[in-house]
Amino acid sequence: MSILTTAIGLILTFLILSLLASGIQETLSSWFTLRGKFLGRTLDHMLTNRNLEDAARQVDKSLLEKFLAHNHFQNLLQGESQQKPSYMKAKTFASILIHLLDGTDVKSLQTTVGNMNDGSLKTFLQNSLTEAGNDLEKFRQKLEDWYDEVMERTSGSYKRFCHNSLIGIGLLLGVYFNADALAMYEKMARSNNSAQQAEQVIDLAQSMLGNSRVSDYMAQGKALQATQQQAQSNRDSLKTLGLDSILLAQNQALLVQTKNYAAELKADESPLGLGWTSEDIAQIKHGNIGFLTLKLLGFFITAIAVSMGAPFWFDLLNRFMNIRNSGHVAAS
Repeated sequence: MSILTTAIGLILTFLILSLLASGIQETLSSWFTLRGKFLGRTLDHMLTNRNLEDAARQVDKSLLEKFLAHNHFQNLLQGESQQKPSYMKAKTFASILIHLLDGTDVKSLQTTVGNMNDGSLKTFLQNSLTEAGNDLEKFRQKLEDWYDEVMERTSGSYKRFCHNSLIGIGLLLGVYFNADALAMYEKMARSNNSAQQAEQVIDLAQSMLGNSRVSDYMAQGKALQATQQQAQSNRDSLKTLGLDSILLAQNQALLVQTKNYAAELKADESPLGLGWTSEDIAQIKHGNIGFLTLKLLGFFITAIAVSMGAPFWFDLLNRFMNIRNSGHVAAS
């Protein structure tokens, strides 16, 4: 096949694997309530009173326990299993905390904080009160800013976790489909039946780009990302906007839509040059170090490609197909 068609074939493969990986990741994230667990760990970090000067490093979780048992927080729990919420407003966090600290007025607030055990949380609250000039509304704002700052770091940690998990899922998919980037390139570039194979690759790429549901998913994903950024800038709750259910529904539909494309990847006569062959199995059984090294390197390249995300490969595939079509027009 030509270099351009080979590139389209590789991009198409990475797109399909990225779609599958994204769908699997979001489904697992929903099953295991990963966002809720990240929020729970954040609250644990923020509301645990640690005595750093004590040699025993004693911790006081009484305020955290009261926070989690508060009616307002309990109302955020999801489903019959009472799963922790994925998101919470900064205003909600500040309101619950001030209520627990008996913040009907500044004097009551000072008394409650002063009666806490010595520790990092007590020191932080006292310093925040002082910086707020013992003004209740300014103190509330400081609590909201504190929550937003910590949640921004948590969001960064969650994104890194998702990126790393995509690499792991991409690696597993690469092994399952024998999607070794190096071998794929070699098979497609040196195919003996290049004309027929090139036509199959182009047809599959056009089918992917022409699939309205896949295109809608890409458009909705970009809109969802913009909405998430807007919600964060407005300190709004993603759960309030209903994005949790949208995201899960999108990815469930995504797994269904990519089923046929994945079947193409694993077909015995796949135009993308995938699938385990008897020769591959024989090389592994004989412990061919050179073969295994290149195979692992190819799988790693595929995993990195998958971690770049389906929207990246969808846009790139669209551009390469436009280049190819423009070339055909010029040639005619």
